[in-house]
Amino acid sequence: MPPRIQQLQIVTAKPLRPKMRHAVNQLLSLVRRWDETKFRALFLSSVKRTQVKAQLEALRVQYGVLRLGDVLEGDGGTLATVRLIGDRSSVDVRLKLEPRLGKLREMTFSRPRELSFVP
Repeated sequence: MPPRIQQLQIVTAKPLRPKMRHAVNQLLSLVRRWDETKFRALFLSSVKRTQVKAQLEALRVQYGVLRLGDVLEGDGGTLATVRLIGDRSSVDVRLKLEPRLGKLREMTFSRPRELSFVP
């Protein structure tokens, strides 16, 4: 008899701490309107400005105005995956924050699983 549960994954999703919440809000502000000063304040110097700017411009075009949705995963302080809800669709972003400086070191955007389409 096959088991009824084929896979089980437990995900921790803690509320965003103040530094992470601030980082997400600043990121959303950059999506709406690019600002060099905000970029330098938000990201570590090792993060490539031109790549971030291109990604955020593409997000604005594809999704429209974005706002913070649910926290999907992470410790809420140094690592978080959050849902961003746009005018046209939603996108998930995984953020890694350098805790001492409170700056983003990495971000990865992905399509929400429930929106994926396989013919």
